Amino acid sequence: MIHYIESTLGEYLSLMPYHHYYFIPITSLSPQSIDARFIICFKADHQLSVVNTNDKQGASSTFHLATFFDKETILAGIAAVPIASLHTVHIFEYPQELEQIYSVPKLTYLIDTYYRHPSVMDYLKTDIHNAKQIEKLEQEAILREKITTDYDPFRYTTRADKKDNAQDETLTVIAAKDYEGIQNFQPFLLSKRGSKVLSVPASYTDSVTKETATIEIMGWYFYEKQLKISWKPKHTRKSRWRSSLLSVDIRSGDYFFQGEVFKHKTAPIFLKHLDFGHRISAIYQEDIQVQFQRLIQLIDNQKRKALLRRVELRR
Repeated sequence: MIHYIESTLGEYLSLMPYHHYYFIPITSLSPQSIDARFIICFKADHQLSVVNTNDKQGASSTFHLATFFDKETILAGIAAVPIASLHTVHIFEYPQELEQIYSVPKLTYLIDTYYRHPSVMDYLKTDIHNAKQIEKLEQEAILREKITTDYDPFRYTTRADKKDNAQDETLTVIAAKDYEGIQNFQPFLLSKRGSKVLSVPASYTDSVTKETATIEIMGWYFYEKQLKISWKPKHTRKSRWRSSLLSVDIRSGDYFFQGEVFKHKTAPIFLKHLDFGHRISAIYQEDIQVQFQRLIQLIDNQKRKALLRRVELRR
């Protein structure tokens, strides 16, 4: 569990006790971290605002426009807060691991970091305009923790040679026996009539070797908190459905799964290089994109949780 550190700005910056900003609360994740990064929140008309030095007013109600501050610049940032709102200021440390991957702050990530902190959540929920959204994000964070606790999706990609043969490219109905035994199975595509599970063909180009291949995707599911994808290669006519772990490449941060995508070769299959375009009817394109984004979001959530656990382990 992340251990939150409560202090005042005066204690953090060693200000004199009579300083106007001395008692502004600051919630951090690390004791006196030199390179900690912060966002400054305050309330105006019961609405949550953030200091944004790129705005003429110095503030914004749009969370992802918040400016990051460090120990040297935080006082200058508070100067942007309207005098009438100074008593509502709260400063939050923002996890560096998230900042390095997501260049802008997001309310979702702040809640993922602080949802176990009752007083912080009470502070955020007093925003009358966003209270329902914040409560929803809080519940989603709790649910994600139940699903992904103690699972780290980061992996190194690997390559290896093997042996096998052929190709076929049609949108087909998948036999129920291939997936009905999989708990929490989520099909990638259902037929418009009868809601039958369809096999989704996708083209794949390896960015390193420039080789191309076709695979078929059936769906995904959680197994012991690990997110897995059900798929099969097309280089062999009677290839079987297989399950592969969906992971985050440690080097690039890209999402991938590992498998024998090319004949005789095990290689990483990066999701961003999958192309569903020309092999599938236009009536299914929107459905596929919606499901694909759902899958990406699930990996996003796992990645965020894993990064927050790394923050926790650093303490």
